[in-house]
Amino acid sequence: DMMEWLVQPSLDYIRHECHLFINTSPLHLVNSFLNLYTCMMDGIRDSGRDGHPTMQQSQIVLWLQCLFLFSLIWTLGGTMNGDSRKKFDVFFRTLVTGTDPEHPKPKSFKLNKSNLFPERNTVFDFFFLKTSNSWAPWEDLIEKGLSIPAKAKVSDLIIPTA
Repeated sequence: DMMEWLVQPSLDYIRHECHLFINTSPLHLVNSFLNLYTCMMDGIRDSGRDGHPTMQQSQIVLWLQCLFLFSLIWTLGGTMNGDSRKKFDVFFRTLVTGTDPEHPKPKSFKLNKSNLFPERNTVFDFFFLKTSNSWAPWEDLIEKGLSIPAKAKVSDLIIPTA
């Protein structure tokens, strides 16, 4: 359901309304989407195996749907310029909230407003944090107190990411 509901309308919107840094064929975008989505399912795959806790069915559905959204946003929309990301944000939020009459939300889609991205910023400003089953801003991953000197060269920077 989610593939039919979200992927083709997103591809159509991107093709007609957005500007990309790199033009990529829809086939390659969808392939990248499926690759990323598959990679992000490690916690579901490992559920109940090798000492990993067993996930409840409701948590599995939440993860599958949130990871689907995250993967779609960053593979189909990852090469958009800033203005296009803002436009896509409005389009995508309308789509996933079920308020786009041309693309009604399927009954199998279980996410509600509390499970979707926060209303502030854009959908590109958040990632799905598996440990809390919620969306978090990318800034949460940046080490607190990190400062970059005003005259630093980008090529000389080392930014800790984990």
